[in-house]
Amino acid sequence: MKKQQRIIVIAAIALVAVVAAYFIISALLPKPEEEEDSKLYVHRKQRGYYNLVKVDYPGDDGYTYVIAAYTGDEGLEYTFADNGIYDGYRYSQTMMATALDKLIAIEANEVVQTGVSADDLSKYGLDAENAVRVNGQRINAEGDTEASMVYLIGGYNTVTSTYYVMMEGEEKVYSAAAASVVTFVNGAKYFRSTDIIPTIGEDYSNLSSITWTKPQADGGETIRLELIDPDEETVEGELIYTTCRMTAPYTAYVNDEILFDYITGPIISAMVLQVVTDDPTDEQLESYGLLDPYIYTLESTNKKITLKVGTVGGSSTRYVMPEGENSVYLLMANMDGLALKPEDFRSNLVWLHNIRDVSKIDFTTPSGQYEYLIDDTTDNTTGTGAFVGVLNGKYIKDEDLGRDLFISAISLQYIDSDATAIAETTPSYVIKVTYRSGYNASISLYKVNSRQYAVVFGDGLPGDELTCVGVASVRNIDTQIQLVLNEK
Repeated sequence: MKKQQRIIVIAAIALVAVVAAYFIISALLPKPEEEEDSKLYVHRKQRGYYNLVKVDYPGDDGYTYVIAAYTGDEGLEYTFADNGIYDGYRYSQTMMATALDKLIAIEANEVVQTGVSADDLSKYGLDAENAVRVNGQRINAEGDTEASMVYLIGGYNTVTSTYYVMMEGEEKVYSAAAASVVTFVNGAKYFRSTDIIPTIGEDYSNLSSITWTKPQADGGETIRLELIDPDEETVEGELIYTTCRMTAPYTAYVNDEILFDYITGPIISAMVLQVVTDDPTDEQLESYGLLDPYIYTLESTNKKITLKVGTVGGSSTRYVMPEGENSVYLLMANMDGLALKPEDFRSNLVWLHNIRDVSKIDFTTPSGQYEYLIDDTTDNTTGTGAFVGVLNGKYIKDEDLGRDLFISAISLQYIDSDATAIAETTPSYVIKVTYRSGYNASISLYKVNSRQYAVVFGDGLPGDELTCVGVASVRNIDTQIQLVLNEK
């Protein structure tokens, strides 16, 4: 019954290919013979000579597949079908094209034996019980098989790293390098599409966020990075000096160098090498590090891709599974960055603003509330221009004194991020920055201990993990305010 089903499926495939051949015959007509070269060939034809290949694997329940060429909306296209085992999977147009390309020139290393009898075939694995049977066909516009050839792929010689091959019906055995025949010995997986991650040209130009959740064995922490629209940098009052901000597990600006080296760089250059297995067992998933994986999501304005990334692998390869697929792929990329801690990505600056665009800073400190008006026209390149500051209506005479107060607020730096609790319910300091455009941003600083203040962005409440700045640098703001107010 299984054989009958296979025959019916293959017959249907062949019929589709015959009908399609009507539309491809002009594209696949033989081209003039290429000049002869000194290479040894098992078989050679003109490019485009065959438009269908059928591959049979040995045994009563052997696997069979067919690849056919046809003219579609995108020009010359290819279709794959088998005897029901790998239906429903996506196949690569490029890889299927190699199957027909390989048929036109089967290159050999040398002739192993001539005058081979039927009794000799088994020692080369070329008998019916062991050989892979590759049938190339040329179907004309009328649906007739105009030409057909069959060649056999036998055993692999581990000493010479070659396969034994021969044309069916002939008496000459060749050895051929794996590159000449591997297209047909690796089964359907060889032709499977590996397009499971966004392509640079189509998706990375509008990548909006990168999120991953660590394995439960490592705490299950989620890190989310949101890319800042480059256009924001041209808007007065928006953020500069960074391309990304972290929004989970806490809010902070990201160090661009770390971001590229460990996250965006590797995924931009990532390459999916092959399909490893379909419908993996729990035992297989464990061996690939996919029972408790990283959950890695790339999101753009028009696409969202989620991958399970295995914990098994070195700095160059990992096993991955796309969300919604029960297939394991081998990914060539350095995914070690997924193991980094959130603070490893954090920029050491609390603020990353275009300083020249700041027009006002409002302070709430233990000593009171202060409004600081600023007008900075200094050219950073030439050093010309002026800095004007007014604190609570008091004009600052000493330009350097005014700059020091401004810098003490705008250049706060992180020193730690391991605090998990705060020592007060209301913030000791609130700093709000306003720009000429009217855009504003603010932070609240909660005392953690004698050396740390926790940074909370906006009007939100402290989260579970707190990024901290030093007490001395925060208190320096109060010192600078008093120096300005005491100026004679």
